[in-house]
Amino acid sequence: MLCTESKRGYLLEHGPASFPGHRLGLMKLCEQLKLTPELLSTSQTRLKRYMLHDGILHLIPGTLGSALLSPMYGMGSAYRLISERFRFASRNTLDESVFQFAERRVGRELGQIIADAVTTEQYAGDARAISIKAGFAQAARAEREYGSVYRGLTKLRLAERNAARQAGIKLADNVTTHYSFTEGMRTLVDKLDGQLKQPAELGVGVKSIARTTDETVGPWQVYCSDGSTRPADMVVLACPVHKQTAIVADLDSELADCLMTIPMAGIVSISLAYAKEHVPELSDCQSILLPQRFKRDILKIEFSSSMFPGRAPEGKVLMQVTMGGWFRREMLSWDDDALILTARRELRNLLHIIKPPNFCQLQRWPRAIPQYTLGHTQRVSQMETFLKKHPGLYLGGNAYHGVSLHDVATHAERIARQIRDECRVK
Repeated sequence: MLCTESKRGYLLEHGPASFPGHRLGLMKLCEQLKLTPELLSTSQTRLKRYMLHDGILHLIPGTLGSALLSPMYGMGSAYRLISERFRFASRNTLDESVFQFAERRVGRELGQIIADAVTTEQYAGDARAISIKAGFAQAARAEREYGSVYRGLTKLRLAERNAARQAGIKLADNVTTHYSFTEGMRTLVDKLDGQLKQPAELGVGVKSIARTTDETVGPWQVYCSDGSTRPADMVVLACPVHKQTAIVADLDSELADCLMTIPMAGIVSISLAYAKEHVPELSDCQSILLPQRFKRDILKIEFSSSMFPGRAPEGKVLMQVTMGGWFRREMLSWDDDALILTARRELRNLLHIIKPPNFCQLQRWPRAIPQYTLGHTQRVSQMETFLKKHPGLYLGGNAYHGVSLHDVATHAERIARQIRDECRVK
């Protein structure tokens, strides 16, 4: 899903356009791959992020002090926010939704704003359905271990920074700082591919897998779309979860049924390029978030040309518009022209962009983001129990322990270590 394309002097990202610089997972991988000289940081430009609230674009607070002065909520919510660090943690062991968790910590008014914003940005999902324990594990852990989300997150980030320092890795100072690469996010995939002792074989799909007792060919047989059958010592499925379901269906119907319980949200990503004089407002900001409760046709706008240099020619603006999501699933079935016209209408209403774009390019992701709904951790635990019946089979990707690139990289490293340890035992 890391898709970088060069077109007419623009560098387009059809999938994720950046990753957080204050987390260790991907920064550690970049260090191992010697990619740190190619990193680009949003902190170089001190960009601002905005969010729609009651029809007005407001600056997203970057500090507790600015949050207390935000016009998006009243004095009561400000008091709840500043007193959060002194509030006791809940002893309730049941899973909570993101909205329930936020409401309990900072009150209904502010809780709705925060819950809707974070679930829109991370999952394009429903704040009343996404599990806080699975979907935002760090926030749940912060409260559980330190009694306060604010105090706990501060300590967890400090611990992660210390771990990075011991490993000789420098993390970003600001939690809003994001990184990409000079040649785009595809750089990460290309560099990984270049490290393989044998090149990856592309263009061959996997239909199913099966155990075999024939010791001469290995414990696993992989049945491919080109009609071939290939032996394997171990199998890692890192494709989207609905494809994993199809691959393991004949091997273990219970595991497949469990995988099918993970719902997916689809999104549409549209890259639009404009002359800078045709974008009269906020062309130099980082992003604009449109929480789903306002039922707008756009979820997010990222200004790629402002975030990183080299994304657009001089005097041009490149933006990436995200549409669809859990509440607007019907948009995935709209034709390209309807989606582009809808995106342009929203840009006209929000940013007063009247002129047509120089060009636009659309990418559909029908099943992009797994939804970590209530009970997700129990379902993942059940899947891991089923997997114990199939030694040598591993499930990776974004459906289990986090949907971000950081989470996926961390999970991938854990799987790699398990495989290494198993090989050493053998």
